[in-house]
Amino acid sequence: MSIKTPFHATSCAGFSRTESIITPADMKIRYLFGVDLTDQDGNELPEATLQHQLNAAVSYLEHKLDIIIQATSFTEKHDYNANDYSHFSFLQLKHKPVCAVEEFRAKFPTNKELVSYPPEWFVVEQESGQLQLSPVEGTFSGLIITQGGSYVPLVFGARSQWPHLFEVKYIAGFDADKVPVIINEMIGLQAAIRTFEILGDIVLGPGTANESVSLDGASTSKGLTASAMYSAFSARIESYRKQLDEYITTVRDFYRGIPITII
Repeated sequence: MSIKTPFHATSCAGFSRTESIITPADMKIRYLFGVDLTDQDGNELPEATLQHQLNAAVSYLEHKLDIIIQATSFTEKHDYNANDYSHFSFLQLKHKPVCAVEEFRAKFPTNKELVSYPPEWFVVEQESGQLQLSPVEGTFSGLIITQGGSYVPLVFGARSQWPHLFEVKYIAGFDADKVPVIINEMIGLQAAIRTFEILGDIVLGPGTANESVSLDGASTSKGLTASAMYSAFSARIESYRKQLDEYITTVRDFYRGIPITII
């Protein structure tokens, strides 16, 4: 599968710079560097734990940002609305960003196909998941065009609405080797936060606020940032959370699309 990215290479450089999706090895270098990943008995944090945190971070961000990160194929039904149809068959797809529209058809619920639109007509606002049809000269040979210019025969002009008339098959998300750097950064930060929460308990033990050492009558003690409420990595967790919140605001605005108001 080949997905065309970046979407807006000339105007959105920050979002169009891509790389392979982050791995546990990347996570250790970028976010956990210098951190002892073993418990008091010398057992190392399993790589499967890091991979789970990355997977969970992807799912969390997909829900938080209302986007698809890992490339996924969807087939959707959309209602026919005469007003939207007169504006180049405007459709708001349910998932974004859209990488490629594979099929766009008009068909009755009985699966009787009215028309399959040629790919040359597809106009896609990929980040916001908005699709329109723009008829191109030379691509009309397989369609029935009415006197009113309709390219949805037997429906346009007769009814103002028709449920589930349109069927769209498309791919949303990013190829595993073409994930925007800023998305990878968010995945890594979220996964690191959860990992530090685990490490905070296994490094010194849960709820440890002070550490004392005594030898031959001499003793030393030190206060730690860890407590019943705060772990050994609280400062780093807080720093990562602030960065993540800033990224979420920026990325959500980027993929929001054109606001639509129904009157």
